[in-house]
Amino acid sequence: MKIKQLDDYLLKIIVILSLATGYFFNVKFFEFFGFQVTFFTISIVIIFILGFYLTLKVNFMHLLTLLMILVFYLLISVDNRGFETYGIIFFTNVLIIYLLIQKNIEASFLSNLVHVGLFIGLLIFIYYIYEMSLYGDYVELHKELWNSTEYAFRFTMGSVFSFQGFSINPNVAIIPFLASFFISEINRNRPLLSFIYILFIIIVAIATNSRGTVAMVVLVLSLFLLMRYSFKNILKVFLISSLSLFFITLVFINSKVLDKNYSNPLVYFENISDKFETSTDSQRLEKISNSIEIYKDNPLFGEGLSVVKEKYDMSTENGYVEYLAVFGSVGVLIFFPTSILWFYRRSYCLNNGIAWPLVMIYLIINIFNVGYMHPVISLILGLSFMCFNPKNRVMPVNINKNKERTNFT
Repeated sequence: MKIKQLDDYLLKIIVILSLATGYFFNVKFFEFFGFQVTFFTISIVIIFILGFYLTLKVNFMHLLTLLMILVFYLLISVDNRGFETYGIIFFTNVLIIYLLIQKNIEASFLSNLVHVGLFIGLLIFIYYIYEMSLYGDYVELHKELWNSTEYAFRFTMGSVFSFQGFSINPNVAIIPFLASFFISEINRNRPLLSFIYILFIIIVAIATNSRGTVAMVVLVLSLFLLMRYSFKNILKVFLISSLSLFFITLVFINSKVLDKNYSNPLVYFENISDKFETSTDSQRLEKISNSIEIYKDNPLFGEGLSVVKEKYDMSTENGYVEYLAVFGSVGVLIFFPTSILWFYRRSYCLNNGIAWPLVMIYLIINIFNVGYMHPVISLILGLSFMCFNPKNRVMPVNINKNKERTNFT
């Protein structure tokens, strides 16, 4: 019994670190033999070790199969710089999803975790406002700091301040906020609390000044509300959120925080539209085009781990295209049918009110990010599988056998 409790604690540590990597991705600690040690690298190592140990206990043959796939792709990636690091990160994400399929976590633990997570997100956002007020003018005068990750903000394209938290860019910064909210809905929040969380996420998304982030948040929240709530409740959320944003803008209209970014809505939308005409859209399309060319060069097995980074020194920012470039058609045939099989085997779980929204949200997020490299995104998919897991299905103690109830334990 004690061993089982220990395993449960270890899985909870994995879940905590997976969520935390989203908030503290780029927090730097020290250099070790020329290698920069960050919160992300430490977390990946811990998750990898614990995940390996737990998977070994769950099913040795499954672990062996995963290792064989990993070794194969490591062998075809030897010419790519940093392939070992990418291999460990990818395998760690696979272990997160696998363990959440096989094991259970109490809904009360997840609920408490994500409430704490969103509170941490609030503190980070407040810190962003503080830093921008303190160092905004200094960064604006020094062009080399405009897109730096040194601060919780960046001066994007020399025209607008953008929230990026302790992350590598605004697109990634929003993910832990979204993940925390969606996981909190496993236990169905009170409507007022859900509204507060949605409003907060919308504010953070606007603060990123990223059209990709804004589009992603609008898509995933709209989809979630449509799949989760009635039209009447959705309309209430929309109206109250719009009015709240309006009054928040009025309160801060003369503050330094809103001075350059949001005091004039037309200026804000002009800043967003400028990005369509100037650089990042064409760059994003170019990244996708380059990744497709990589896939064409080796459509069967792909070019291996870290190939996009090796050739173009950047990510594709699209999980599907980069997945094809890295793993090829064989990788698609290995992982996607496996995922469909798991869904088919778990789909009769009654607690699917949150499962399907989580799956769809994961699919949308991968349009804007490379999901298999971010533990917090893998956490979303893993928990959706857990919702489908028949182990989470509790049969009723009821004379009427035709009625059932679901309890996520």
